[in-house]
Amino acid sequence: MRSLAVLALGVLLGCGPATESHRCAITNGQLDTGHPAIAALRFALTGGTVRDGGCTATLVGTQTVITGAHCIPYDLTAFVVDGTVYDADKKTPHPGYDAQVSAYLNDIALVHLATAPPLTPMAISTSPPAAKTPITIVGLGETTKGAKDNNIKRIATNTIDEVKPLYFSFSGASGTEGNACYGDSGGPVLISPTGTEVLHGLMSYITGDCGPSTTYATRLDVFLQWLKTASGGDIQILDTVKPTVKIDEPQGGAAVASPVKVKVTASDDQGVASVELQVDGAAQGSLTQPPWDFSLPLGAGSHQLVAVAKDGAGNQTSSAAVSVTVLVPEAGAAFPDGTGPGDGGAQRDRGPSRPASSDCSMGRAPVADNVADGTSLVCAIGWLVLLAVRRRSET
Repeated sequence: MRSLAVLALGVLLGCGPATESHRCAITNGQLDTGHPAIAALRFALTGGTVRDGGCTATLVGTQTVITGAHCIPYDLTAFVVDGTVYDADKKTPHPGYDAQVSAYLNDIALVHLATAPPLTPMAISTSPPAAKTPITIVGLGETTKGAKDNNIKRIATNTIDEVKPLYFSFSGASGTEGNACYGDSGGPVLISPTGTEVLHGLMSYITGDCGPSTTYATRLDVFLQWLKTASGGDIQILDTVKPTVKIDEPQGGAAVASPVKVKVTASDDQGVASVELQVDGAAQGSLTQPPWDFSLPLGAGSHQLVAVAKDGAGNQTSSAAVSVTVLVPEAGAAFPDGTGPGDGGAQRDRGPSRPASSDCSMGRAPVADNVADGTSLVCAIGWLVLLAVRRRSET
């Protein structure tokens, strides 16, 4: 890679100071009349009183714009939209950014504006970028080195070459593909996974002059938690990642008693908002916080269980169906929780116990659900003694 120091010419081109001139953008692009949330980030170079340095930034919250960390250590920083200046009242670079260590690692920053522009913010994606994915780049830089035609918004397309843990890259400018040039540092890399453009990266660094170079773009999905915290929640995030969900218990094909105990695990990169349990296609209950455990009274026979997990963005995932068979208990038997057949999972009101003499006088053993009664227990003991005496007399 070329040394940043030899590119001091960038200062004269409105791209930024010598140490920033190696990070800019758009060659082989077209004029862009859309993307109103993307505009110039202007600032005064060190010790200056005129905004003669510039990067590109994107409005991602009501009063929050996102750009490169190398774009903000200067005075008089402002977001300039069609000539209207929105002054910054706070600038927050990522704490891991250190230009002395790396020119492009952790190259991300937020700028809070004193007043809110009348614009709709762009959303940041939670999904990681992937190699060979088509991208759109937008910036206000030059078209070629020394052209001095910056401060005009341009757009181009390209394709991701390689994805690294903190950044991804794309290269070249030929045919219909464009690339980075001086002046678009911090400009957005957009991807349209479902037809809607979402912000996936920020242009940070080029390995050579405009056009044939390779551009490194900071990934945004790996900085989501920091972005939320640093912006105080003033940030638009488009969550396209679906939750995962699985029924752990009961196992498929199991024979179970009612009420049926169902245990579910669910997870999501942004948090699970709810888990719903469906039985035979009908919703039976929903939980909004873990543990995702259900207890359902079900009639005897075969039933199909399905869990549905949702996140805060409305993405949802259904588990694979689990089929179980609810057993019919033997006559007079009770389920482990004390309920009997036909109770529907509710504790049965047994009513007053029968007198011990009503069974003893007839020579019958008491039924199972009366054994717990004190008098019935006495009756049972007496009946057993009587039976032993009879058998001894017969012998």
